[in-house]
Amino acid sequence: MKPSTLEAQPTTEQLATIAATLARDSSKPPETLAKAAMNLWVASDAQIKEREETLFLAKMDRAHSRWKATSGKVPKMFPIAFGEFLRLALPKRRLEDREKIYREFVRLRIRQKRHASADANLTPFSTVLIPSDDDCAAEIGKCRNAGVTHYDFLDQIDGLRAFAGAYKTDSLKRRARVAGLKSGAKKIAARKAKEAAAKNQNNALSRF
Repeated sequence: MKPSTLEAQPTTEQLATIAATLARDSSKPPETLAKAAMNLWVASDAQIKEREETLFLAKMDRAHSRWKATSGKVPKMFPIAFGEFLRLALPKRRLEDREKIYREFVRLRIRQKRHASADANLTPFSTVLIPSDDDCAAEIGKCRNAGVTHYDFLDQIDGLRAFAGAYKTDSLKRRARVAGLKSGAKKIAARKAKEAAAKNQNNALSRF
């Protein structure tokens, strides 16, 4: 979803502060200063919105260029179905794997947003609450119901692909660790069985 600035209104205290600042170099009556303060607020808000729009368009353009550079296909019409988005993002993965990867991707993004909403400089990421499956399902449900917009498509697809690569590597490492543990357990069991057999044999021989 395209970010936008809320239509916030200045408080009386904020306008009074601006007016008081203007009054330092002016002998105009309070009413005039209050109007000037409001005009200044409106002009500042317009500048913020204009800059947000410029940054938004630049981000979209960069994302579009990166995606096209990798021969990625951008749909002609938006929004697109959630399943179609996953197919375009992860074409070589099975359907169940695509959805599993995306769920973990969403879990990470929610956690990152929680970290950003806190004081990121003082709060270690490791202490941020890990989103539950219900949290992830609610977020994914929005995409399923509303579809994936052009902005969301470009905003997520590079990150999702990078995450999928890291997720696959991590999964392979976990499987290797599990296989190693099982193999090690089997070797230990075999060694103990061999030692027990040798001990029994020695005990049997000692009787003669």
